Formats: sequence, C-alpha cells, structure tokens
Amino acid sequence: MKQTKWLVLSLVLALVAVTGVLIYQNTSSDTSAADGDTVTEVVVVTPSADGSRRPTNIAMTKLAPGEKAPQFIIFSFDGVGSSEKINAFMDAAAPNNARMVGFLTDLYLLTDDKAGLYTAPGGTPGKAAAGFGGDAAEVIQRVRDLNK
Repeated sequence: MKQTKWLVLSLVLALVAVTGVLIYQNTSSDTSAADGDTVTEVVVVTPSADGSRRPTNIAMTKLAPGEKAPQFIIFSFDGVGSSEKINAFMDAAAPNNARMVGFLTDLYLLTDDKAGLYTAPGGTPGKAAAGFGGDAAEVIQRVRDLNK
C-alpha cells in the first residue's frame, strides 16, 4: 500500500512537471513517429484579442503587518478529461476572469491502442479502472484544453 502511494505521488508530480514545461515552452509543433508510437503537439496559447485578460486576478505582493489576505474561493469538479466539460467550466469562469487548474490521471494521455503499456500495481497489463485517453485526436484535444 505504501509503495502504491509513492508511485501515485511520483506519477502526479511527473505529470505536473511535464505540463508545466509544455505550458512554459509556449511553442507549436506537431510530430509523429513513423510507427505511430508518438504523437506530440504543443499548443500556442495567446491572450484574448482585446488583451483584457490580466496575468493574474490577484497581484502577488507581501502583506503589510495586520493586512488581511484576499479571499479565495476554491471548488472542485470531475471532468477535466472531457473536452465538453472543461470548456463548459471555462465558459462559466470567463465573465469573472476566474482561473482554473486541471489535474487528471496520466492515463488520459495514453491512447487506447497503447493501453498495454500500462500495468496497475498488482493489476493486469492494459487494464485501468479510470480508462485511457481514446484515440490520438482525443489526447491532442485534451492537451489543448489543459493548455487553455
């Protein structure tokens, strides 16, 4: 059980690091390996056409002694792996310039045809309760959604 927790934590940290690098690079490329093993697309994210979106809602400044911190409202939802659901939440957040962070299982970035590469701890290769990412187009769209 303890090994499983460390494995899950390691996978989450790796996914966060990879996502951060992809967002930081902010470049565009589309490559595919000849045998179809790799599909990579980094999506360029640009500000709104009118430039009204600020880099952050709350300026990060050191509080003066006795000054109260701003209030943050945080809520959670399932569905960041679904393009329809994540876009619905982003549409709802847009009028208030709200921000979101998406966390999803790394299995949603593994195409169904590559499911056999995954073996859950104590499980059978190619089997996962959460499922896998679908085809390459679905995985690419999911990355685009997360980059937005």
